Amino acid sequence: MGVATATFVESFRGRDWRHFDLQLFLYVILLIGLGVVMGYSAGFNDAATAAGMSQTVKTL
Repeated sequence: MGVATATFVESFRGRDWRHFDLQLFLYVILLIGLGVVMGYSAGFNDAATAAGMSQTVKTL
């Protein structure tokens, strides 16, 4: 019988990056970006249109 050079835990840690889901990470980044754009869009106030009204009144 030979001597084990590395334990299971040590060899498994070297492969942790293989369990990273790149597609899921990309979708999360895209959703965060979409949320930022939507937040900016909702807070954008055009001074030329309905100058005295708030954003809430304009959407109603």
